[in-house]
Amino acid sequence: VEPAAAYEALERAFKSFVVSLFEAPAWNRTLQTLIRRLRLAAEAADAEGNKQADFNSKFAQCARTMVVKILTASEKKYGALFLVCALFEAFLKLKNVTMCNSLLPMLQTTNLPPVEEFSVSQRVMYSFYRGRLAIFESKFVDAVGFLQTAFELCTKKSLKNKRLILCLLVPAKILVGSMPSDRVLDKYGLYPYKELCEATRVGNVSAFQRCLRTHRAAFVRLGIYLTLERIQVLVYRNLFRSAAAICGSNKVRLQTMRAAVGAAGLQLGGPEGGGILATPLYRRLIKGYLHHERQVLVLSSKADPFPPLHLVLGPSE
Repeated sequence: VEPAAAYEALERAFKSFVVSLFEAPAWNRTLQTLIRRLRLAAEAADAEGNKQADFNSKFAQCARTMVVKILTASEKKYGALFLVCALFEAFLKLKNVTMCNSLLPMLQTTNLPPVEEFSVSQRVMYSFYRGRLAIFESKFVDAVGFLQTAFELCTKKSLKNKRLILCLLVPAKILVGSMPSDRVLDKYGLYPYKELCEATRVGNVSAFQRCLRTHRAAFVRLGIYLTLERIQVLVYRNLFRSAAAICGSNKVRLQTMRAAVGAAGLQLGGPEGGGILATPLYRRLIKGYLHHERQVLVLSSKADPFPPLHLVLGPSE
């Protein structure tokens, strides 16, 4: 059967089931199976390159219509969370954050049972996709909360799922000032992340950029590449901290900072060096100011000019 024809048949079956047969005892498991197969059929149809229809979009529109029917019928609410997760997945594939957010008021304004009353597997899915959505919106504190919940609820036997959760949780944690341990990274085989973390700790900009280039395809596939790029400002900050420590003064010439960047294998012109310093200064990752006339970075003498990241990065980030 052609994927497009299979999708159309499954969509008709899905709509008919939700409208007419939801009171059957096994409706929940059957609904879950239909949703999963409908989503996979949409992906297969799109993979064929059918230019007449966008099947992921058709699936999202169909599922959103059906979720309203499920949420307004008390006898089928315990299957609603699975459908919502399927919608999150489809909308995130489409990079349509607006449609994802449109689901949240629907969950809050209905008599849906608390998330804690659903099965563990559905709670893991829900927390995972809420975490992914938070990353898309650069709400990294929220992302850490949801993804940490998903990781802790996920059974130890599901190493593949726990590893997938960590692929999102690790960069989110770094961006709120919490560096993962090598033990965790080794346990789940997250060796590219181990390289990135080591480069970030020591301020090795060239190693960080090289790791991003080497594993770019994998990071893009996970939808995390742009998030990882945001960590680079922390790498520069740690590099500048090392340079300032060597100088032993709260006044560091910009030429010294440029030399530090050059030692990392990069070359910066005059204005660009100050520009790279401006970002961590603006984000309070470095306490001080640039004296442009004297070409000097003046570091705070009253407080730690390089405060611990977890004290700086937080809800505002």
